[in-house]
Amino acid sequence: MTSNAETPSRKLPIGRLVRDYIVLSGGQFISKILGFAIFAYLARVLTVAEYGAVETVVGMSLIGYKVVEMGTGSIAVRWITQNTSNLRDTLGAVISARFLIALIVVPVLGFAYSTAAGADLPTQLVWLFALSLFAAPFAHEWLFQAHEKMAIAAFGPMLRMVVFVGAVLALSPARLGVAAVGYAEIIGIGVAVIYYSVAARVTLGARNPNYGLKPAIRLASQSTPLGVSAFLNSFGLYGPVLIVTAIAGAEQAGLFGAAHRVVASATTFSFVYYFNIYPLLSRLLASDPARLQDLLNASVRVTGWAGVTLALGMWAVGDPAMRIIFGNDFAAAGPIFSVLGWMMVFELVSGNARWLLVAAHRQTSLAVAQAIGATLAIVLTYVMAGQWGGVGAALAVVLANAGIWIYAQIRTRGLPARPPLGPLAAPVTAAVILYAAISVWGPNPFVAGVLITVVMGALALIDRNFVAAVKMLSHAKNA
Repeated sequence: MTSNAETPSRKLPIGRLVRDYIVLSGGQFISKILGFAIFAYLARVLTVAEYGAVETVVGMSLIGYKVVEMGTGSIAVRWITQNTSNLRDTLGAVISARFLIALIVVPVLGFAYSTAAGADLPTQLVWLFALSLFAAPFAHEWLFQAHEKMAIAAFGPMLRMVVFVGAVLALSPARLGVAAVGYAEIIGIGVAVIYYSVAARVTLGARNPNYGLKPAIRLASQSTPLGVSAFLNSFGLYGPVLIVTAIAGAEQAGLFGAAHRVVASATTFSFVYYFNIYPLLSRLLASDPARLQDLLNASVRVTGWAGVTLALGMWAVGDPAMRIIFGNDFAAAGPIFSVLGWMMVFELVSGNARWLLVAAHRQTSLAVAQAIGATLAIVLTYVMAGQWGGVGAALAVVLANAGIWIYAQIRTRGLPARPPLGPLAAPVTAAVILYAAISVWGPNPFVAGVLITVVMGALALIDRNFVAAVKMLSHAKNA
């Protein structure tokens, strides 16, 4: 009989951080594919104006979720990874804090959104999505993040989307109108939180949380700056959809919202990357700043190449991509998508500074950065959307994300480690040259997309520092 020592490992020959990212992004990828499919279906069975209303309310509910979550998950992860609170106390504090916030916030947001957009937003749809926010206290992704159980965390969004898709098809927008989407949202998120609660009990022994007002207030007092920054970040991202609705009506919002949906979905993979690496950032900041600096050097290099390549690809294929995904009625969303894709550069790269600020207890600095971004997004959208419609709103969002990155990077000064800027020189230079060449040549959009992928991928692999950075990140959790 072969001994255990002689049994070959069946694990992938890659580091734990990459395996965790593959698991998390795999779940998100399936979720996003299903999301694209069901929203492409909605774009075809609803009018452009009705679709615009759905996109607006979905965006507003995501803002509302950030308000209810109020940064409690990230602070709870820090408590657990830095050994400042036990499981029962932390879980009880998170649930208590979020539920109390929801009691106040949900009715306020419901009335605010209904008033802001007026007749362009169906009241029933607004309130169905508002009620779904009461599930937020029991969404325990953060708990599995803190305990490095990424597979369990990854399954939740996928399960939610599968149920949502099934519910939309079963309820039928043709029969119930846009309200079908609201009912499906409640069903989907309800099933997901049941899964999270059962999984937490079975795998972590998360029984009998210590609920209470005092721990809830303690958690909220620490998380409020982070929660405000998350709210402002979401408002800067989704607020322009509401502004376009108010300025130009639901039909224009439908065009902007369609392009925005694709780009916002792509930003999820940025969140997954930092969701995966954040516990390690938090631990190394407290225990090994030198190793943290090496990690940040590698992360900036990899996210720089990834962000620039993705943005270039979105710019190249914008027009046909919108027609293929949403139908010919959304052909006018192509230029919006091409501009909006550039926010991916700032979204990916800025995460290194933003999440480091959280680990370093500089939540207030992050809140200021997000306030700058939200202000730029709203003000510039009002100005630019009036002049250039959805393209102007897209440019406003890109500039707002640039503002967030600049301020967050500045506020990492004085920390034991901080994200460097040098690794960005090579991918940015390559992107500028390739952008100019394709603009002059003017090839077929899909030819341009393939060319961008091949050239940028080859240049990244030629860069020995990039290859070393990928290897370093791959094995960062192994030590």
